[in-house]
Amino acid sequence: MTTTEVFGGAVAQSGWREFLASWQHLTPDDLSAADTTTGVSVTLGLYRSSRGRLVVPHDSPFVPVTIEHGDTVGARRLERRWLSLTERIGQELLHERVARPWNLPPGIVDVRGFQQAGFRLESRFTSVVDLPWQETSAVKKVRQRARRAVTEGFTAARGTDPGEVLRCLTETEERKHFRYRIDEATLRLGVEILGSDRFRFYLARASSGEVASARVVICSDDGDALGWVSGTRTRFLASGVQQLMTRATLEDLSNDGFATFDWAGVNIPSIASAKEDWGGRLTPFTAAFPRNGWDIAQGAWHAMGYGRHKIRKAAL
Repeated sequence: MTTTEVFGGAVAQSGWREFLASWQHLTPDDLSAADTTTGVSVTLGLYRSSRGRLVVPHDSPFVPVTIEHGDTVGARRLERRWLSLTERIGQELLHERVARPWNLPPGIVDVRGFQQAGFRLESRFTSVVDLPWQETSAVKKVRQRARRAVTEGFTAARGTDPGEVLRCLTETEERKHFRYRIDEATLRLGVEILGSDRFRFYLARASSGEVASARVVICSDDGDALGWVSGTRTRFLASGVQQLMTRATLEDLSNDGFATFDWAGVNIPSIASAKEDWGGRLTPFTAAFPRNGWDIAQGAWHAMGYGRHKIRKAAL
């Protein structure tokens, strides 16, 4: 009997992969390695570009990983096969010249194979909220801000208008000087492929009905939910509407029977605290960077002692 383990949560589902492929004009093309003697196999969910290059799509938090093995394979033997297979996959990724950094999903602990293949690895973190969510698990200040927003007439609930979502995302882009690379057609495509229950819009509104804040959540049939993108219009930042929308999101997902909500990263100091205030579990994952000319030059620079000299000089 074969055991299949899938890592990646909501972004491992077939609908999300179909959405990414359609949006970014890619063709799904899994990269696998298998050991025929034990039946152990490892698969990464990747894609091919229109030029035939193996690529990691942008704007997807994790690369899904699937592990298959027979029930008779012992833990130590499985560990050895995992190490050798992930090294083979890593070598193939470098051979294919996959240039974009990518993230292994939470739950993948042994990353030595990718390191041995030549990837530079960094530890990253996300916050995962266990559902059903209890309001008392959030810190006092965010509970108070959400309540204040309610007293000022704000409301938050599921929404259907991608144009309203985009308005919030666009103002956030302009204010923080970055790009989501998402337009209204992208949001409509997500609903079309995944459906409104798996590609959810959450909207907060002022008493006038004007949209103030929005979030897109990716959900799977396995009980996983992930906060993909969010944004708040500038003039509503001090109103508590962001906290109200988060509260409404967690309550709605809890009511619908979901088991976890993944914040999709808490690695930017300016926003990490705002996510962690909701009582999630700090959860590690690994970012993989293909070694390029800069990495090689930097390694040589440190090996020759210049890096240490710079540190000592800066400390004086």
